Amino acid sequence: MPYYIIKGMQIVGKLSPATYKMLDELLFDYPIVDRKIAVRKLEIEDIPNEDANIGGAKSNRISKPVEMTIERWGSDKRLNSLYAQKEAIEDTLDTLDDELTRIFWLRWSKGSKKTWEEIACEIPCDKSTIYRKRERILEIMADNYGIG
Repeated sequence: MPYYIIKGMQIVGKLSPATYKMLDELLFDYPIVDRKIAVRKLEIEDIPNEDANIGGAKSNRISKPVEMTIERWGSDKRLNSLYAQKEAIEDTLDTLDDELTRIFWLRWSKGSKKTWEEIACEIPCDKSTIYRKRERILEIMADNYGIG
């Protein structure tokens, strides 16, 4: 049974091939998303703190460097996007049954180069079944990521 995304009372339909490809790429990044988050935090920390209060009068801005860095982390779009990606993938993993979880790790674990045909042989199931299971995983991910 095909999975359809429902918005309000209107059925929108399946995801586009470009969306499937984008979600596939996001899932390949999962093993390194924590590293990407750490790198982005370091990039933000490396930005020099600016003291906008030159005249010495009181300011409504936080003047402590640590608090300023944490404020920057909270407002950084790229960092928030990485956190959203990580949360969506973890929610997807929590939703998947044992077989879909196994398929997930066979395809998207660190260093995996397995094709869908190789995964179908390992499960075992036919090619069309493995592609349906792939679509199901990606559609659950899309739902958790807020795409649709």
